[in-house]
Amino acid sequence: MKKTVKNALAALIALSAIAALPAWAAEGRTPIWEPTVISNPGKYIVTQNISSAGGPVIDILVSDVDIDLNGMRLETGALDPIIQGQGENITIRNGALFGGTAGIRLNGVQNVTVEDVKSVSSNGAGIELIDATGYAIRRNQIIKCSTIGIFVASIPGTEASGILQDNHVIECQEGINLDDASSTILKYNRVENAFGSFGIRIANSFGIILDRNTVQDAAAQGIWVEGSFACKLYNNTVLRTRGPGIDVVGTFDSLFLDNVVSQTENDGMVIAGERNHIEGNVLNSNGAGGVQGYGLLLLGPGNVFRRNTARNNFGPAAACPGFPATPDVCDVPAASDSFGDNYMPFLL
Repeated sequence: MKKTVKNALAALIALSAIAALPAWAAEGRTPIWEPTVISNPGKYIVTQNISSAGGPVIDILVSDVDIDLNGMRLETGALDPIIQGQGENITIRNGALFGGTAGIRLNGVQNVTVEDVKSVSSNGAGIELIDATGYAIRRNQIIKCSTIGIFVASIPGTEASGILQDNHVIECQEGINLDDASSTILKYNRVENAFGSFGIRIANSFGIILDRNTVQDAAAQGIWVEGSFACKLYNNTVLRTRGPGIDVVGTFDSLFLDNVVSQTENDGMVIAGERNHIEGNVLNSNGAGGVQGYGLLLLGPGNVFRRNTARNNFGPAAACPGFPATPDVCDVPAASDSFGDNYMPFLL
């Protein structure tokens, strides 16, 4: 009987000890409480705020790493990123990063997830992925960075798909930049006060969808698409940019549908490409700043534009060498395949 009681008591003590463990320990997550180099795959959790006088706070050297920042604050000096790394299957989420040459800088990575992270006052980019294939960047907030809010560059010629969703970039020199991507979706992102250049840039990419993004107050283009094809931009809103609201350069076989551009100091929408379809866009009150701008400026052959509205723009109609030529629309090569049912003065 005594032995039975002792065994029961020992079991109870053991169960109590297990119950007293932090949840992260019971889940098998390794705690991080100081600047750390991760050299083993696994799940990690930051358990307190961490500041590094020099060097990154977290340096990832292996694949298959899941880091929960656990709402903590990580910061470092001006010479290093706060989190840096490489590898495959990396997840970083749920915390605040202050300072550093980048909030997060990952190089040569595949299948990366960054979500619910706030990067503040970076001396470089907020989130930077180089040679990346397969990425999900969601619900992040980038505030006051010296270069670019979110930068994703893939190796040319590779299949590099991903999603950028619900990110908010505020007061960075540039907003969001996507290079050499394919089959990538950007939706519900917001860029405010890109004080040095563009709001959103897509370059040398194909199969890109931009859906319901907002750019407000950019020093250059609001949305800039160059050297790309088979893209779809729809339901985006651009307001108060110094460059063209939507600037499309060397891009073809793409659709521009139901976008709104207003109060730019330049052209509302510029299409310098071929075989694009431009429909249902509202391009009003542009070009009243330093550059007289049209609502819609077409600079390539074989484009179709229908059901667009362009009113109260300030383009120099007399300077347009093509037809139609009004302050609201200029088709420079006069080579659009078809146009009609547009609501533009003198062009119905």
